[in-house]
Amino acid sequence: VSVALPADRHPPPRVRGPIVAVVGSLTDISRAQARRLVSEGVTHVRVPPAEVRGMALPRRVDAALDRYEDVLVTIDTTSPIDGEGDAQLVADLGAALAASVRRAVGGLVLTGGDTAAGMLRALECTGLDLVAEIEPGVVLSTTSGSRVWPVITKSGSFGEIATLANAVRYLRGMRD
Repeated sequence: VSVALPADRHPPPRVRGPIVAVVGSLTDISRAQARRLVSEGVTHVRVPPAEVRGMALPRRVDAALDRYEDVLVTIDTTSPIDGEGDAQLVADLGAALAASVRRAVGGLVLTGGDTAAGMLRALECTGLDLVAEIEPGVVLSTTSGSRVWPVITKSGSFGEIATLANAVRYLRGMRD
């Protein structure tokens, strides 16, 4: 996935549909940010690592998207995996979510570099066009490729407790 800073910064597309936040990072700060986002009413779909490749995850996410709910997807933190997480696992997570995102999602928030790379590859994005830094180190971009989505990316080991919730609120402010 390439990253470009467009010379003629076009405004990002409007968010037309629910927002999906994917937290593949298992750092303590990511876990705390996810808990904060859940406390603000986002539908939380926890997925154990063994179920990432199964059909249960897309069905659970699709059910929430069909109700036009914003969704947070996290890897179940009761697993023995620690730290940033497993690059292949989050790539598989992106592949499992891709059809749901293509069908119904208006914007994405991706936490963790491997998470962002895995999700964007699964969506066949060819690059990101940087739009704005919404907080230090938290970037709004638009995807390039077969479809354009506004996407906010951030490191899994970065930010304040409210950073993830702030990112979702930012995208909500971009709704029609």
